[in-house]
Amino acid sequence: MNKDGEEYKFKFMLDYGCNCLWGFDEKTQNKYGYHIEDLTELGLSKETIKLNDLVDELNCTYLNPIYQGFPSFWSGEMHKYFQSKVTELYKNIEKEVGNLYEIILHESSKDLIEKEINMAEINNFIEDFIANPIKYIPKGIYIKDEIIFKKEITEEYNKWKEKEKRILVKNSYWNISH
Repeated sequence: MNKDGEEYKFKFMLDYGCNCLWGFDEKTQNKYGYHIEDLTELGLSKETIKLNDLVDELNCTYLNPIYQGFPSFWSGEMHKYFQSKVTELYKNIEKEVGNLYEIILHESSKDLIEKEINMAEINNFIEDFIANPIKYIPKGIYIKDEIIFKKEITEEYNKWKEKEKRILVKNSYWNISH
């Protein structure tokens, strides 16, 4: 229960370009809105808000930049790193404001936090996609030139690999996992 004696409920859920907390019920939505724009008004620390921003920034890089229906370029290491940051964010929120508000873990975030990540399997899948992108084209999507398409996939993937490496090195995850 918060300082004004009211019990508010928030849903912890990731969505592209959004903070991780959402009003769960009508009472909470009436006071804070459906999507919580300003996390400081809930009493979260600057560190946790900065972590929320990192998680959102990472989440926005998950989709394939060429076509969202194609597999993500994320490596197994990136999946593991993202999972660790989402878990850390949820735990920080629980620790900082869990005594003031009820934080309900949305099923999609719960699955993300609890899912076993097989990094080798993910990495092998990505290698296959990069080597054979034609077999991953969804029905109804047509390309004019297979050679140009494969080149475009490879170029975008190489750009992503460099970006991912910078992310993991910057956050010291690469050194831990390699």
